[in-house]
Amino acid sequence: ANVALLSSLFGGGGFVTLLALCLNAALVVVAHSVARRTEVAIKLVILNLVWIPIHLAWLYAGVSLERLNLAPRTQRRINVAMAAAMLAVVALAAWSAAK
Repeated sequence: ANVALLSSLFGGGGFVTLLALCLNAALVVVAHSVARRTEVAIKLVILNLVWIPIHLAWLYAGVSLERLNLAPRTQRRINVAMAAAMLAVVALAAWSAAK
């Protein structure tokens, strides 16, 4: 249900949906092997309480930048910087999980 909500909020698509599926699936697999179902449910709720507002804020920032009517080159630089920031967070999470 959370994946469908995020997918519709972020334009129905691709990367956000895949990321939502991976994050929820990874948490379920890890937590289920270690803890009971109630603990898994609590962790999923906490995870979604944290990362859904973050993604909505990120979406709002992108929409706000679009409204500024910047030059195409400036807009492209900002888009690339935002994408790099997202990739850096994913890389940091992967590095942290591998430790």
